[in-house]
Amino acid sequence: STWGISNISNCFNVLDSLTQMVDKTSEGDKSTASWMQVIENIDDTNWTTNLEANLRAISIVVAPPPAVEVRFEDLTWIYSQNKSDTKIQTVGRVFKKIARAPSTLFAKPPVVKTTILKGISGIFRPAKLTLILGRPGAGKSSFLKAFAGQLPNKGKYQLQGKITFGGDSIDSNKFSLLRVASYVDQIDHHYPMLTVEETLLFAHAMQDVSGAISSSESPQVAAVMRELSKRKFKVRAILKVMGLEHVKDTLVGDEMVRGISGGQRKRVTISEKLVGFQKVLLMDEISTGLDSSTTMDIISALKSMARVMNISPIISLLQPSPEVFGLFDDVILLDQGQVIYMGPRETLTTYFERIGYHCPQEKDYADFLQEITAPEGQSYYQGPLQAAPSSRTLVQMYHSSDTWKQISEQLHREVQPFQWRPQQKKEFLLSWFQTFFYCVQRQRKLLFRNKKLVKAQVGQSVVMGLVTGSLFYQLGEDEYTNRYGLFFATSMMLAMGGFPELGIVAVQRPVFYKQRDSGFFPASAFACAQSIVALPINAAQSIAYGSLMWWMCGLT
Repeated sequence: STWGISNISNCFNVLDSLTQMVDKTSEGDKSTASWMQVIENIDDTNWTTNLEANLRAISIVVAPPPAVEVRFEDLTWIYSQNKSDTKIQTVGRVFKKIARAPSTLFAKPPVVKTTILKGISGIFRPAKLTLILGRPGAGKSSFLKAFAGQLPNKGKYQLQGKITFGGDSIDSNKFSLLRVASYVDQIDHHYPMLTVEETLLFAHAMQDVSGAISSSESPQVAAVMRELSKRKFKVRAILKVMGLEHVKDTLVGDEMVRGISGGQRKRVTISEKLVGFQKVLLMDEISTGLDSSTTMDIISALKSMARVMNISPIISLLQPSPEVFGLFDDVILLDQGQVIYMGPRETLTTYFERIGYHCPQEKDYADFLQEITAPEGQSYYQGPLQAAPSSRTLVQMYHSSDTWKQISEQLHREVQPFQWRPQQKKEFLLSWFQTFFYCVQRQRKLLFRNKKLVKAQVGQSVVMGLVTGSLFYQLGEDEYTNRYGLFFATSMMLAMGGFPELGIVAVQRPVFYKQRDSGFFPASAFACAQSIVALPINAAQSIAYGSLMWWMCGLT
């Protein structure tokens, strides 16, 4: 279901090298023509290999992209809430409160602070596949969202600590976090009426560096990147890598629309992020609803891409199979917002046996790790202590281990400054009008694919026009009361004409939130596009209703 690693390397390293290129030839304007000729001569059956060979022939070095090291120190997230918020306020409780002590009704309730992440420090090694394990409620999702900039840090929330990408803090202006890190939610949100390829093409258009390279900066690179974009170069590669090529023309679908399977929909969710150029992929419970075979295919593809593209996939899983667990390079074990272990997967067994934990032969090691801090995990302890150590003790043991000492030494080493590209400093890669244009194209496609809704809206206007015209048939000029009633009925009809779209808006809202938070487009561009596309339908409804009502009611 996945592609060969050499072809993956050829495809993505060519693309990344193009974004870093400057004019290295002495031929001037002829270089652009040479590159265009190379692209046009690509053989469809083996296009990535031929492209790499031809680009090398004209002295363009195809090299793996640089990696980004992520460091974090004393990462803490605190949530404050009023003590009274823990109970549902009812009318009876309010009167009971007044009866007990009237002065406490308007008194400020005490504040309770809950620390979700507790002083976590460490390093994500670049180009390594990292697994985050922990029981539900351990803080895995909050931990991942902290690196994607999706944790609130105002009002009731406090985010403390330091996070750096390539030696630069996320609060600095040297790069845009949206262009460097990408968060993949455990729930799949997509437009059901778009095909797999159309979904990825839109995501690629919103994250396409060819639109962000100015012709004045590098005309040769800009021209080549535009040509590659026209040929769907990266989208075609992603479809092959993720095993989606055979369903590219199938609707994504949902519970109401027949489409691809749940496993394929999860691959589409991941592929949406892979078509961008983010260096850190933060994936939260991506195995939810998938069988072990599909999870194995996805993790294998991500491991290959991490090795050849120098990206850092950081993935949280609840119950990975032994085969999936064996694919990861590093493992982070969380419990109650603290790190119990962080380091290479190969040293896991040695570390826990040294502190007294032994995994039974019939137990999967990933399940064994998650049960260490649970009550049932006490039976695994065979150490010198009288009872199994608590979560706090396990954290202290980790901080006194050689594994933590090595990470601590790395945290205090100086990081070589990362050379951020101009495209990685932009919040949105495309201009407002470009994103507006793409959103209009997509919304128009979504609208006219739902032909039943369009016909129902226009038919409703015709029926309501006939009903209104019958009720107020041929009004006299002196029937002012009836005319006021007609105007009110008309206003209500036109105002409520869009009610059938509320269900569609409810489905589209999670998709909008996801893409807005990922830096696909400004919210204003999406809102304007949706309004523009809806204008013809609204105009058709008004004309159908107004033309019948006007003549039947005698308003001429």
